[in-house]
Amino acid sequence: MDARPRRVLLTRPEPGLGRTSAILRARGFEPVALPLSEIVARPAEVPDRDIVGYVATSAAAIAGAGQAIDPLLPFFAVGSATASAAAGIGCRDVRTGPGDAAGLAQVILRSDIGDKGSLLYLAGEPRKSDLEDTLATAGVALRVITVYAAVAIEPSRDGLVETIGPGLGACLFYSPATAERFCAVVEKHGLEKEFGTVPMLGLSRQVIEPFLERAWVRDTIDSAPIPEEESLLALLETIRNKAG
Repeated sequence: MDARPRRVLLTRPEPGLGRTSAILRARGFEPVALPLSEIVARPAEVPDRDIVGYVATSAAAIAGAGQAIDPLLPFFAVGSATASAAAGIGCRDVRTGPGDAAGLAQVILRSDIGDKGSLLYLAGEPRKSDLEDTLATAGVALRVITVYAAVAIEPSRDGLVETIGPGLGACLFYSPATAERFCAVVEKHGLEKEFGTVPMLGLSRQVIEPFLERAWVRDTIDSAPIPEEESLLALLETIRNKAG
């Protein structure tokens, strides 16, 4: 019998939570859901004039903007999941970044789209300003509208305790904000010792930074070599194999 740890804590919101859970089950893991936020659409008027293309750093942006997106304009997506969502609503010219904001900025700058007019950033809250700052410094005109928000969910102490055992093999994180929120609730409920021996795995180096600042995290802290989910899940497989 395979005794390697199979239970994996997922903190991301829907719809990504359900999608990742299905992938993990298919690979022999047992997903444990503990969403720390909920994606809520923010009604916003998407301008249809003087826009030469769209920018999105999350698939939630496509759900938020919906049919207001002109499928004939170029669409710059941060990674494959966002690109798939854009293609799913009929966008014909989808340009995919490597999975992070810095890489997406370079994809935009290598194109000539930004020279023709304003790009529309379909943004969420909260967010970091890295992408906006990089494009502004390069002289790219970027209009920003907020089309969704990640609203925090506060888990109970009992809810956290239930996720720990038996055999919690790893915790997966997809955003720095979620990782920071997880650390805060663990500390609030005094569960540092219980979670300190569980590997914390993130989609990128930026995502795992909150754990690097905590002395109570004593097990593996690692990030996917490529900021894409498949790379993160490959890292999870490596952790499981080492445990075997």
